[in-house]
Amino acid sequence: MEFYLTQILLNNVEMKTITIKLIFSAIAILLAASLYSNNLEETYTNRSSVLLAPSITSFSPTSGAAGTSVTVFGNNFSAILSDNIAEFNGIAATVTSATENILTVLVPATATTGAVNVRIGSQQTISSSVFTVLTTTTCNGLSVNNSKYWYFGNNAAIKFESGGPVALTDSAMGQVEGVATMSDSNGNLLFYTNGITIYNRNHQTMQNGSGLLSNSSNTQAAFVVPFPGNPNQYFVITPGSYYYSIVDMTLDNGNGAIVPNAKNILITNENSEKVAGLLTSNQIDIWLITYGSSQRRFNTYRITPSGLTTTAVVSQFAEGSGYFGYMKISPDETKIVMANFNQSFHLYDFDAATGIVSNQRVINFTPSIGGFGSYGIEFSPNSELVYVADHRGGNKVHQFDIMLPTPELINSTRVALASNTQALGALQLGPDKKIYLAKEGSGFLGVINQPNVAGLGCDFISDAINLAGKTSNLGLPGFVASAITRSEPYITAFSPTIANIGETVAITGLNFNSTLSNNYVEINGIPAVVTAATDISLTVVIPETATTGKISIAVGCGLVATTNDLIITNLDINEANNMRITVYPNPSNGLFHFTAINAIANKIEVHNLLGTKLLSINNFDLNATLDLSHLSSGAYLISITQNDLVSTKKILKK
Repeated sequence: MEFYLTQILLNNVEMKTITIKLIFSAIAILLAASLYSNNLEETYTNRSSVLLAPSITSFSPTSGAAGTSVTVFGNNFSAILSDNIAEFNGIAATVTSATENILTVLVPATATTGAVNVRIGSQQTISSSVFTVLTTTTCNGLSVNNSKYWYFGNNAAIKFESGGPVALTDSAMGQVEGVATMSDSNGNLLFYTNGITIYNRNHQTMQNGSGLLSNSSNTQAAFVVPFPGNPNQYFVITPGSYYYSIVDMTLDNGNGAIVPNAKNILITNENSEKVAGLLTSNQIDIWLITYGSSQRRFNTYRITPSGLTTTAVVSQFAEGSGYFGYMKISPDETKIVMANFNQSFHLYDFDAATGIVSNQRVINFTPSIGGFGSYGIEFSPNSELVYVADHRGGNKVHQFDIMLPTPELINSTRVALASNTQALGALQLGPDKKIYLAKEGSGFLGVINQPNVAGLGCDFISDAINLAGKTSNLGLPGFVASAITRSEPYITAFSPTIANIGETVAITGLNFNSTLSNNYVEINGIPAVVTAATDISLTVVIPETATTGKISIAVGCGLVATTNDLIITNLDINEANNMRITVYPNPSNGLFHFTAINAIANKIEVHNLLGTKLLSINNFDLNATLDLSHLSSGAYLISITQNDLVSTKKILKK
């Protein structure tokens, strides 16, 4: 019995010991969890505290429909995609790619015109320009999105996504050399062609789209540009004798068709396999450039909203360029290069105001690059370097610095990039500002990743883009280079923010036009006269009938407006003679009273000195008290509208 009781006591002691151990273990776990939670919270707090406020420096394009891909440039974004919240006028948008300086976002379906906002945690920034949401446009101008899809080679195709080109396998087209592809300003595929047949976005022969007069072995078998001022219409140009056809995308239930009376219209019998185009100096019309090899001359035609001019601007030279090989225009629209299918290429100057080609420079390859010589050719995005692809020689791409003054010095800068096993074809600048290389019968495209970098640092990779079982040949679709590299106008600031009729306002920003007449400025919908212009600044005079509102600018087809209003005071005329309104006491702790001839104001608004609207009241009784006690201490502007007259008063809130 004694042994039994002793055993029970021992068992109880062991049970208590185990229980105590379990309790201490539980406490330890809880303490550890608490410490871990505190560490996490402290880490997050520390991370949040060191986050710098994001800022938006610009975005492009500045207008477009729902679904448009917009590139937002700035500082202190997050490289973690989910950290960035972007909004268009308060509507959340999808962020598709992110770095610390660049976000790519899609305009949401329900977006309306307004500012772009980026928020990261508790930090946020609002753009100084608004994004204009469009449903339709009559401008039909060139856009970087025209180059989003490429169809080429043996049923090969790529689509440029935010992470780079992605192979497609839905092409209905096979082609030995030249091709063209066109997408709309929102990046939707419209059609593609080998210069003989046009295929619609459903990869079927377009209505009336067969029987074009090019050839499967033409270097540049087709070239496509929008028809300025004619929405949904496009010019399709086909060499060697040059013809045009017009595609109207409203036909065949939106699948497009060649206009019946605008097919295979002869432009000129002076022929070669070269064709290119670019914007004229007014940023709306388009120069179409053809080349007569036998005549050794360029014929430059202007495409306006009325159509293609029949009289060419002719530029003739003593030494002719080759019948074969690519012609390209520099992104800055000042130069032309010609690959000649021999041991040279030719460099020219171009005047976008007159259409005149001048200053021929013949760059002879010394030593020879072998084979048939130059075939594919392309400018770097900064227009300072030229890349030349040899054809059945050493199968190399050669880089040249064209900023030097003589052909001999230009030739001395030649850098041969890595050799390829296939014959080389076209070189083409992509919407990602990289240059892509077509290789005959290859399942890959080559790429020059840093084409603005002189020397081997340009980073050429021979087998870069896998074509998913399809193969390229010698051609890639050509586009207007300036549309790929340029950004649309953006307003960063204007001063003063409060001004009177007849006074001047200085507008600062990006991508304005240095030609006065190419900048169309309105103040709250009223046209304003531009008195001075550079790429980054405009000076305008406030028109007589202007009222408080936003400043908008159109440069070509680029549209932009300010986020904040320009406040028009017009004090001397309206206030003294017609309104006679006073505000008292001024300064005030926040309660303001009025004396006025007419007791009712159609509208009363309060702005800060930056022009931001803080309060708006319709049909305000001026016998009542305006309570602004909720505002911080400082200076504000009260705008009082009676009928068509506006009186603006500066007040001080104590």
